[in-house]
Amino acid sequence: MACDRSYGLCSVPSSFPVTITVTVSQSLPVVQQVGSTPILLFSQPGVLLDPPQYSAPNLLQNSTLYQAYVNCPINPIPFAFSTSGSFDLLSMSLIDPPSNFASTGLSTPAGVKLSTPALYPKAAITDNGFDISNVQSYWSYTALSWTPPMDVAGRRFVVCVQATDRLGASAVRCVELSVARCVYCTLAGDTLRSVAAAYHSNWLQVWSTNQGRWSELEDTELASAGLARWSNTKNPNVLPPGVLLRLGPVVPLRAKTSLQTLARRFRTTVAALLAANRDLDAASSTVPAGQAVCVLPDVCAS
Repeated sequence: MACDRSYGLCSVPSSFPVTITVTVSQSLPVVQQVGSTPILLFSQPGVLLDPPQYSAPNLLQNSTLYQAYVNCPINPIPFAFSTSGSFDLLSMSLIDPPSNFASTGLSTPAGVKLSTPALYPKAAITDNGFDISNVQSYWSYTALSWTPPMDVAGRRFVVCVQATDRLGASAVRCVELSVARCVYCTLAGDTLRSVAAAYHSNWLQVWSTNQGRWSELEDTELASAGLARWSNTKNPNVLPPGVLLRLGPVVPLRAKTSLQTLARRFRTTVAALLAANRDLDAASSTVPAGQAVCVLPDVCAS
């Protein structure tokens, strides 16, 4: 094969069997302004959000709550800050919740991360869709990622992002994260027996809990999180990774109740209650009124 270096061309022998054509293109995320809330149409260059996700408004003005599940990464949560009239990329970082969140008792979970900040044009709305040919302002964008560990099931958190320009002016946006209680996202290598053992239960109890349909609200929450429940329950030996298992019923307590009383009522053990409800105080013998408790009854008990 001979090449003309001045033009970057090569003469290919007639016996050469393959011709390859490569086309490279890039799609930029576009942000549309709706009232005071921007809609990010792409999660990252070339990846369309379906449905579109909103940047996070201030929590105290309009609470934005995202549902999360133990072991499963959350869908990236977009944060978009306006840089109107400037092409400067804002500096964005995680910060502790502001003082006005003290009354909520919410904290920031460990392990949350932000993507590398990027600058995207704000689109103009036209009859033909979105136009970025005459961009006057931009959005600095980052996305929040997190995989909840087992010990945060049933808890709620707040995550705040601060954007700062080169002159030191800043803005803060916060979101709430709620980790579902009594739901487990499977990992590679998990079996019904291994999952049940982690919660001091047995595989038959977990299998029987996942018979039947989930509620419409639960299915909607799963769809928005990009997840699906375990549906192939006819074969308990096949448990693919990345599906959600319901572990048992969630019982809201109307009155202060001891752990021993709960264990007897639901034919389980205190150890099993604490394993499924790691937000309970293991040093306390009682559970306060209003607390929701995940219970895994021993269906094999006589």
